[in-house]
Amino acid sequence: MGIYVEQENSACFKGANSSEIYNSPQDFVNTFAEMVESGRNHPSIIIWSLANESGFEKTYGFRTEYNYIKKADKTRPVIFSYPFTVASKPLPYDIYSKHYKKVTSSLGKKKIPLLHDEFAHVPCYNTENLRKDNSSRDFWGESIKKGWDNIFDTDGALGCAIWGAVDDVFFIPNGVSERHQSHSNGSCSGYGEWGCILDGYKREKPEAYLTKKAFSTVILQENKTIFSDYITLFLLNRFDHTFLNEVKMLCKDNNGNILYNDYINSPIPPHKSGALKIPNNNSDIINVKFYFDEYLVDEYNLYNKCLNSNLQNQSNNRCKMNLHFLSETNEILLNNDEKSTVARGPYFYIKDKNKKLNLTNVHCEAVNNQWTLTGDLKVNKIKSFQIEIKHYKDKLDFCLKNKNLIFSKSEVENVFVEFLLLENPSYVSWKRNALYSAYPKNHIGRSVGKAYVVNDSAIQGKYGIKPSWCWENDMTNFYLFNKNDKRNYIATNDFKTKRNNIKFYNINFGSDYCLSLSSENYDLNAYVNLFTSDDPGVPKLQIDAGKNYSDIAWGNYSGENSCKDKEISFSISFEEFGAADD
Repeated sequence: MGIYVEQENSACFKGANSSEIYNSPQDFVNTFAEMVESGRNHPSIIIWSLANESGFEKTYGFRTEYNYIKKADKTRPVIFSYPFTVASKPLPYDIYSKHYKKVTSSLGKKKIPLLHDEFAHVPCYNTENLRKDNSSRDFWGESIKKGWDNIFDTDGALGCAIWGAVDDVFFIPNGVSERHQSHSNGSCSGYGEWGCILDGYKREKPEAYLTKKAFSTVILQENKTIFSDYITLFLLNRFDHTFLNEVKMLCKDNNGNILYNDYINSPIPPHKSGALKIPNNNSDIINVKFYFDEYLVDEYNLYNKCLNSNLQNQSNNRCKMNLHFLSETNEILLNNDEKSTVARGPYFYIKDKNKKLNLTNVHCEAVNNQWTLTGDLKVNKIKSFQIEIKHYKDKLDFCLKNKNLIFSKSEVENVFVEFLLLENPSYVSWKRNALYSAYPKNHIGRSVGKAYVVNDSAIQGKYGIKPSWCWENDMTNFYLFNKNDKRNYIATNDFKTKRNNIKFYNINFGSDYCLSLSSENYDLNAYVNLFTSDDPGVPKLQIDAGKNYSDIAWGNYSGENSCKDKEISFSISFEEFGAADD
C-alpha cells in the first residue's frame, strides 16, 4: 500500500518523562532482537527505532541495542526518541527524531535528516470543549495540512507520523472498577480519543478524511484552474515513485455528464507539476476524482465563478427581523412578523471559560428609528473592552475596542456574543467557506449542509454496543460523559459543531419559520449551543469572529488570537423565512 514503517522497540518512557528504569540492559536488547528478527524481511519496514521518549544515558541497554543492530542489519537506518538526551559518542542514530514541533516552524535540520515521528496530535485532551463543540476536530485539518505542506517542501524533513490511528477508548464491563489512564470522567476508560482515523467502535471519525486530504498524493491546484474553450487543470504529483499517467481521472458536471474518464494523459513525474485540458460544457460545477487502481486518491469540486450561483441562500418570503432595545434589561429583542420574541441578547462571554461578562455603563442613543448602544465589558478589575452596537438598516454592527491593546492568551482569546433562543430548533443549515471543496456526505466540515438535533436511532444508543449509524449522527459519547449523564442524548455530533467562516447560518424551528444569520464576508462563526453548563438543553446562539483553538496544543496550528488587535468589528443580519424554503 506504499506505507513506510518505522518499527520501534517496546521500550517507552524509560529514564525520561518522570519515569525511572527497573530493567537490566539485557532486557532491552532481548526484546529489540526479537523485533528485528520478526520484521527484517518485511519490505515496508525501513527504519529501526531503539525506544520511545526515553533517556539514553540512564541505561546501557540503549547503547547495547545500537551496537547489536549495526552488526545484525546494516541496510536500514536507526532512530532514537529522545535524541536530546544523548551525550555519548558515536551518536546512536542516523535520523533525528522530533516530537510535536510547531507545524508552522522550521521542520528540517541541516546536518542530519529529521523525522517527525509524533506530530500534530489530534484534539483529544481538550475534553471540556469537546463535550459541547466538535469544531476543533475540523479545525485540526488546517493544522495537519499546514504541517505536511511544510514538511513536503523542506529539505531534510523526511516525513511525519500521527499518534495515533485509533481512539484509546475502552468500554469497561459491568462490575469492573479499575480505570487506566483516563483523562475524562466518562464511563469509558483509556487515554483518550486520539485516533486520526477510527473511534472506539472502529468507525471513521471526521479526522480520517482530513488526514487523507492533508497527505493526498494528487493535488489539484484549484485556484489556478482556467475556464475557457477547454478547462485547464494544474496538478502536483506528490507520489514518491508513481507517474501521474498511472492515475485515472473521472470528471463529471453537476448533471452527471462525463467530461473525462481515462488515465491522465500527461506523464507528470513524482514531486513535479503539470497541466492538462478537459472539455468545457459550461457547467457551473465540475467534480474531479482521481483513482489509483480501485482506490479513490482524492476528490475536488471546481466552481466556475462566472456561472456558479446555485449555493445562494434564497427564499421567496424572507423578511428582516424586528430589533428592539429594552433599556430596563440592556437587551435586544428579535421579533418576527407576529411580534413574538424569537431571541434575546446579546450576552458576552470569554471563549472557553464560559465566563459571562456583564455590560456596564450602558448608554443608548436613538435617531430616526436607528439606535447606537455603548457600554463596557470588564474582563477583570483592570482591563476591559468598550462595546459599540449600531442598529442600522436592520442589521447589528458590533465593535469591541480593546482598551489595553493586548491581552495574553491565558486571559482572553476571543469574546463571543450569545443570544438566548426562546424555542427549540429542529435543525441548522449553512453555507460557509470550508477548507476543502469536496467532503463526504455527512462530514462536519462540509461547506453546505444541514444538521439535525436528533437522530431517532441514536436515542436508543447503548453503552458498549456499536452503533449502526455513522459518527456524525451519534448522540452519545461515553468517554466524555458518564453513561447516566443526560447530556449524552441532547444533540447529534453533527449539530454540536460550530460552523466557521459562514455566509449564512439558518436555525429551523420546525414547520413555522427559520431564523437566518448572515455575514457578507464569510468572517463570522455560528453555533447553537445546547451544552452550556449553566443551563444544559436551553438553546443559545453563539457568534464570534476569527478562529482560535489554542487548547488543541501539541505543536498544532491554533489560529489567531482575535483579541490581540485594538478593535474587533463584525456585522450581523437577522432574517426570517419559511422553513420549507431552506
